[in-house]
Amino acid sequence: MRRNVLSRLVVNGRRSCWKKCSSNSFGSVRCKRSDIGRLGMNFSQCKEYSKIIDKITNKPTEIAPRDDDDYGIVKKIPNSCLDYINNIYSGIKFDMSRLPFAPGLGVILLGSAPENLSYVKVKQDAAQKLGMHFLFVNPPESISTADLIAHIQLLNNNPYIHGFILQLPLPPHLDSSKILSQISPEKDVDCLLPDNFTRLILPDSPPPTFYPCTALGCINLLNNMKIDLQNLNIVVLGKGQVVGLPVALMLLKEHATVTVCNEKTVGTKRFVKEADVVITATGNAGLVKKEWVKPGAVILDCGVSFVDGKMKGDVDYEEVKKIAREVT
Repeated sequence: MRRNVLSRLVVNGRRSCWKKCSSNSFGSVRCKRSDIGRLGMNFSQCKEYSKIIDKITNKPTEIAPRDDDDYGIVKKIPNSCLDYINNIYSGIKFDMSRLPFAPGLGVILLGSAPENLSYVKVKQDAAQKLGMHFLFVNPPESISTADLIAHIQLLNNNPYIHGFILQLPLPPHLDSSKILSQISPEKDVDCLLPDNFTRLILPDSPPPTFYPCTALGCINLLNNMKIDLQNLNIVVLGKGQVVGLPVALMLLKEHATVTVCNEKTVGTKRFVKEADVVITATGNAGLVKKEWVKPGAVILDCGVSFVDGKMKGDVDYEEVKKIAREVT
C-alpha cells in the first residue's frame, strides 16, 4: 500500500471550496470541489468527480439484498471454514490498525444483472466489515470505450481508492486491451497488467502490487491444510487471466507439478482422475462429476455460473463430496 496517500479521511469533516467551473463537457456549472479534487483532477472532471467521491463510505452504495441470503452461501459454510475466514479478517484488521489511513477498494461493473450485483455485494460487505472505503461504479453495458476509460482515470486519480477491480469479461463492442492498459499498475487489484502479471512468472522478480485474490486464496487454503504442493499432481481447469492462469503460475513458483486443461484439451477427465488436487475455474456448472475424481483428492471449486437464477460451481458438489478428501 502506498504511504504517500492523505491520512485525513474525506468522509469526516472534509474541507471544501466552491469554484466556478466551465468545460466543453459540462458547460458552465457551479460544483463542489474537495481537497482531493485538486489531486490530479482538472476542472472539466470536477462535476463527475464530486458525484463519485460522494459515494465513498460512510455513505455506502446501496445494493439490494436477495431474499435467499445471497444465494445461501453463508448458510452453507461449515464452522471450521468460518473460523479460518474470521482469522483472516482478524489479521487484516490488525494490519489496517497500523496504517495512518483507511484503505479503499473500488469496483467497476457494467450493467445491472442481479447475479453480478450480488457478487459485488459480497465485496462491499467484506470491505465494510473491515472498515475500508468502498466505491461502486456501475455504468451501463452500452458505455463507450472512451467513457469507460474516463471512469478508470477517475479511480486512478482518487487518493482514497488504493486499488480497484474492473469486472470481466467486458462486452464485445469495447476495446478490452486499450481499456485494461489504462488501469494504474499501483491499483491493479486483479493483476491484469503485463507489468504486474509477469512478476508471477519470473522466479526472482519482486511481487506484483496485488496478487490475484482468488488465486492467492487457493494457495493460502492449500497451505493452511498442510498440503505438500511439491509432491502432488495438481490439475487446473481453465486458463482465464483472473483465476486459472495466475493460480497455475503461482503453483509453479511453489515448485508444484501443474497440468492446465482448457476447452480444447483432449481427455480432460483422464487428467482430473489422476490429480491429487484439482482447482477448477471454468464457469461450467456441474462439469466435474464424481466419476472424474480420484478418491481422497482435494477439490477447490472457483467456478461461478448461474442456472435458473441460482449460483452454481463447476463441481457436482453433493456427489463429489462422497469421495473427495475436501471439496469447496
